[in-house]
Amino acid sequence: MLTPEQREARRQGIGGSDAAAILGLSKWQTPLSVYLEKIGEAEEEDLSANDCIHFGNILEPIVADEYARRTGKEVVIEPDVLIHTKHSWMRANIDRCIKGEDAVLECKTAGTFMKDQWGEEASDNIPDAYLMQCAHYAAVCNVARVDIAVLIGGQEFRIYTYQRNKVLEEKLIERESHFWHEHVLKRVPPPPANPSEAMQLWPREKVETTIAAPEILETIETLRNTKQQIKALQDKAGELQTKIVSQMQEAGMLLDPAGHKLATWKAQKANRFDSSTFKEKEPELYQQYVKTSQHRVLRLASL
Repeated sequence: MLTPEQREARRQGIGGSDAAAILGLSKWQTPLSVYLEKIGEAEEEDLSANDCIHFGNILEPIVADEYARRTGKEVVIEPDVLIHTKHSWMRANIDRCIKGEDAVLECKTAGTFMKDQWGEEASDNIPDAYLMQCAHYAAVCNVARVDIAVLIGGQEFRIYTYQRNKVLEEKLIERESHFWHEHVLKRVPPPPANPSEAMQLWPREKVETTIAAPEILETIETLRNTKQQIKALQDKAGELQTKIVSQMQEAGMLLDPAGHKLATWKAQKANRFDSSTFKEKEPELYQQYVKTSQHRVLRLASL
């Protein structure tokens, strides 16, 4: 778990977890979210309440100790932020150093549902995001390998190894360097990864019109076709659902001939605030709590 000082130091460069986000491989961050953190326009998201992060932090020393027990190697905490000797913007907050060896240790935890993303033990067949993190750490620390100890599902312990791959690291450094110099230092945001980020970059229109680039004409046609397919699938799903509940009628559960549950159709209650009635009965109070929001809506023109 990073200290406040380490978090501040991370803003001065690119860390191991940033590497995966910059490449679009992180499930936690996007290139734009990393960019906004680096230029100080967004605080690093506090993920301490996230159970995956919370228990990962708690279990890190346990995973490190188990690695030491199984391998007979001594591991020590590196409290400092490490900096690449050539690229001062490349930073590393490693989990452990492996004493007396040209290697460092990364400690991970994974849910059972992630098990298939971890390949043969002792190999580097690990999730891509972690592989990029290891490549980044190997380059910054200038070590021959990175061992990855992972506890899967709380009961299966494995050890993987990333052997120094200079070709991969050169490509990674190239991408990170472009991000740092062309985006962060020049204050040029990277492209948005989703519509929400597009809204964040361009919250309102400032000009009346613009001319579509040739590739956007094809994109619009693809989107139009996609929306039509979604509508057709929704209609089909509605037809199928109606057919199922028409057989169930007043039954709350549908079983197959062997007695296994196939579906349920049960009444459930939901409490909803009646804003229309409240506005009518208490207009002044309603106005006190009304909050106006603004967002842009993309609507394709009819053919």
